[in-house]
Amino acid sequence: ATDFGNLTAATDDCVSTGNSTRGLVAGGDSGSATDTIEYITIASAGNATDFGNLLAAKLGLSATSGTTRAIFAADNTGNSNVIQYVTVASTGNATDFGDTRFANSGIHFTNAAASNSTRGVFGGGTTPSAQVDIMYVTIASTGNASDFGDLTSTKYQGAGASDAHGGLG
Repeated sequence: ATDFGNLTAATDDCVSTGNSTRGLVAGGDSGSATDTIEYITIASAGNATDFGNLLAAKLGLSATSGTTRAIFAADNTGNSNVIQYVTVASTGNATDFGDTRFANSGIHFTNAAASNSTRGVFGGGTTPSAQVDIMYVTIASTGNASDFGDLTSTKYQGAGASDAHGGLG
């Protein structure tokens, strides 16, 4: 591995996503929860640059993206059902996308997220017990998340991976 660059501040519990051009890092803990979104240009090494801000300071978000939008769902602070998005190609602040399926239920979404060019899926989480629910959004159009089905067992703090056909881990 080779050093690529640095974030603007030391941050943990942040989330990353992106497309073939840009990588995004959002939220996290820099001594307290932050609303910062930063980006790097994948084709060239260098430090992160300010992209914009989340709707509120968050840590432990779940994130996924299609070719044009990055989606950030819920957070690790509980009682947040907000889904927000940014357009990856242009810098700016996040916009409200819709709501998760769990209106202020205390579900924490430090979980698996994955997408293809059409859908973003989020699975697992805690309430504080681990969950099996999978929900999805259609990336190109804003709106509330819908039921996708269930994981085979309860999961939280998972990781997701996908290709053109989708996937979730």
